[in-house]
Amino acid sequence: MTPRSGGDVIADEILALPVTAEPDTFLDYFSGLFGEPTDSAVVEIDGERMPIGWFFRAPREIAGQESCEVEVVPMVEDPAEPGELISFYVAQARAKADFITTMQSHDVPTKIANMHQRAADEEPDVEVIPQD
Repeated sequence: MTPRSGGDVIADEILALPVTAEPDTFLDYFSGLFGEPTDSAVVEIDGERMPIGWFFRAPREIAGQESCEVEVVPMVEDPAEPGELISFYVAQARAKADFITTMQSHDVPTKIANMHQRAADEEPDVEVIPQD
């Protein structure tokens, strides 16, 4: 949690997601806790901006009187560095890139299925993209 006026992080906490939360329902889950996001959290990797999470207004019962925002970044253990945490979306992008590279090196036609964010009670929205 960080003051909106800028400054240092005033709370840093790791929360476990419920086992029913799927990657395409993360936003729905966090919106249920904090309301609608105010912005996307992004990082720059190899010159490209990658969304890794969201910013939300911190509830008064958490922030007190100060106007704060909560940055939510789903994390997983880094497969390349056991014991270290990495953004779920960065880990997913690395795995996707490795998969595509491996398939292309063997001339295997490949399709990637992207699942868009949805509410937990909605059917998944899957987009299949052929990889050249």
